[in-house]
Amino acid sequence: MCSYARATDANGESFIYCRTWQGQFFRFKLEDRVYDYVTTFAKSDACLATDPDDPTKIYCALNEYNKITCIDLTKNPEDSGFETDVCGIQGPGAYQDGHVSVARLNNPQQILSMHDPETGEKVIYICDANNNCVRMYNMETKLMSTVAGIGGKSGYAAGNPTVSRMNRPYGICITPENDIYVADAGNKVIMKLAFM
Repeated sequence: MCSYARATDANGESFIYCRTWQGQFFRFKLEDRVYDYVTTFAKSDACLATDPDDPTKIYCALNEYNKITCIDLTKNPEDSGFETDVCGIQGPGAYQDGHVSVARLNNPQQILSMHDPETGEKVIYICDANNNCVRMYNMETKLMSTVAGIGGKSGYAAGNPTVSRMNRPYGICITPENDIYVADAGNKVIMKLAFM
């Protein structure tokens, strides 16, 4: 799998950035489609999303490491701060809500970085595939919560977060009206998150 996001480098130039399963991180412009190698990370499928406020930051859901990281394009790839952990704990997948110091993920897939329409706080919605739920990480409070599905329990049921069930959610997107849709791969359906 190769995931991509549009982001801006330290010079203010816009590129499409891609990260492959084998860890290659490269970029190109749509106008000329000339690829430019940036660096190589450890191997892992990764889903990317751009920060809603800072186009030089890319969030990465690292499926095999069960965590979300942030790439800072204002830094050199050799710098220690080029990629930093945001949430999740590297290691075996698990389910745990709460503070970033204890919150756990299990095979995070596509992510969505945005401002919560009600609070204005920056959040990341995470398709937590092997936990069969959608999680929300609040960048300001450093808290992880489950917003749809029941952690670790697969199934299919619509309703509020305490009763809804999912089966391996993989994709997530938002409309201009702030409606969030989730691709529930195991149930082969598209679900709308109605808490917004």
